[in-house]
Amino acid sequence: MPKNYPEKNRGPFIAFRMWLIIVSVLCALGIMWPVITGTAYAAEVQEIPVDTEEAFRTAIERINADDTGDTEYTIRLTDDITLRGERAAQINTNNTINLLGGGHTLVIEAQYGIMVQGTAVLNLGGEDYEDTLTILGVPHDTSTTTSGLGRQSSFITISDGCTLNMYDGVTLSDNEVIQGGTAGAGVTVQYSGRNGENSTIFNMYGGAIKNNTTYFGLGAGVSVMNNSSDRDPVHAVFNMYGGLIEGNTIQETSGGYVNGAGVYSQFGTFNMYGGVIRGNTAPGSGGGICILHGAFTMTAGTVEENTSQYGAGVYLSNSSVHIQAAEGNSCIVQNNKATHTTEASYGGGFYLSSCENAVISGVEITGNTVDTTVNNGQGGAAYFYGMTGLQIVNPRSHLYGLAIQDFPAHSQPIYTTLTPKSTTWSPDNKSQVGPVLPV
Repeated sequence: MPKNYPEKNRGPFIAFRMWLIIVSVLCALGIMWPVITGTAYAAEVQEIPVDTEEAFRTAIERINADDTGDTEYTIRLTDDITLRGERAAQINTNNTINLLGGGHTLVIEAQYGIMVQGTAVLNLGGEDYEDTLTILGVPHDTSTTTSGLGRQSSFITISDGCTLNMYDGVTLSDNEVIQGGTAGAGVTVQYSGRNGENSTIFNMYGGAIKNNTTYFGLGAGVSVMNNSSDRDPVHAVFNMYGGLIEGNTIQETSGGYVNGAGVYSQFGTFNMYGGVIRGNTAPGSGGGICILHGAFTMTAGTVEENTSQYGAGVYLSNSSVHIQAAEGNSCIVQNNKATHTTEASYGGGFYLSSCENAVISGVEITGNTVDTTVNNGQGGAAYFYGMTGLQIVNPRSHLYGLAIQDFPAHSQPIYTTLTPKSTTWSPDNKSQVGPVLPV
C-alpha cells in the first residue's frame, strides 16, 4: 500500500517561479539588468528639432527646467533661425546640450549673445565632425558705436563651472561688440568664484572664429577672464587643439582697451596644442595672443600674419610661459608685424615682459618684422624686457638660441634688456638669437 505522505507546502516554490518569470520579462525589457549587474545604461539623448526662434527658445526653457543634471539634449536646427531681443539665449542647467546646425545658420541680432551658466556642457557641432553650424552676427550702424545701441557681448559666454566644446564644421563670424560692451566678440570664458572651485573651460577642437570686431578691445576672437579674488589661472581655461582664429579686429576708440585681437587672457590659462591664429589686428598689444598675469603653454600650432604695436604675434606679461614643440609637432611664429603710425613698436614675433623662468624651445620664428620708420622700433623677432631665468633652447640649431631666419636687412630681429645683457648673432648678422640664462 502506498504510504500516506503529508501534502507539501508548495507556496514558496510557486512564488520563486513567479519571481523568475517576472525578472526574465523585465530583463528582456532592459529594466532589471542594470539592477542585477550593477551597471547602468547611458542616459538617452533627447532630440529637439527647431525651425523658428520660438521653437529654439522653447527648447532652452525645457532644458533649463530639467534639474536632474544627467540628461543629454540635442537641439538640431532644421532651418535658418534669427535670435532677436535683449538676450539670444540664457542657458542655466547642469545638463549636456549638443547644438547641431545641419548645415543651417543661427543669426544673432540680440543685444546680448548666448549665456551659459550652471555646470552645463555645451557642444557646438558633432564630435564626429559631420555637422556644420554657422553662428553669424549682422553689422550695425557704426555711427551708433558710442550711443549704447548694438550688441554688447560675445556670441557665447560661458561662466563658472561650465564647459564649451567646439568641433570642426562650426563657424562663429561677423559679430560686432560696441564700445561699452563686455569683453570679447567670439567666445568669452569667465570665472568669478561664485560657483565653487569648478573651472570654466573652452576646448576648441576645430572650426573657425573669424572676422569678429570689438570696440571695447579685449579678445575679439576669444577672451579669457578670471575675476575671482584668488586670481588662480586654472579656473579660466582655453585649450586650443585645432581650428582657426582669423581676421578678428579691435577698433581703436578713445578710452578703450586694445589688446589681444585673436586671444586675450587675464589671470587665465591658454594652452595651444594646435590650430592656427592668423591675420588678427590690435592697435595695442598682442595682435595674435595677449596673456596678462596668467599661464601660456604652446606645444604645437601656428601664429602668423598678425599685427599690433607690441608683440604682434605673441605678447606675454607677468605670466608663466612654456613654449616647447611636442615630438612630431611644430611651433611656428611667422610673418607677424609690429607697427604703429606715430609711436615706436616692439616685438614682431614675441614680446615678453617680467615672465620669470620662461622656456622657449624648438620654435620656428621666421619673417617677423618691426616698423623701424617710426621712432626706431626694435625687436623684429622678439623683444624681451625685465626677464629673469629665461631659457631659449633649440637642439636643432648649432646656435644656442632660436632658429630665426629671412629677415629684411633693415630690421633688427632681437632687442634685449636682459640682465646679464648678452646676445649671440648668427653668421649673416641679420638673425640675432637670445642668450641662455641659468634658472
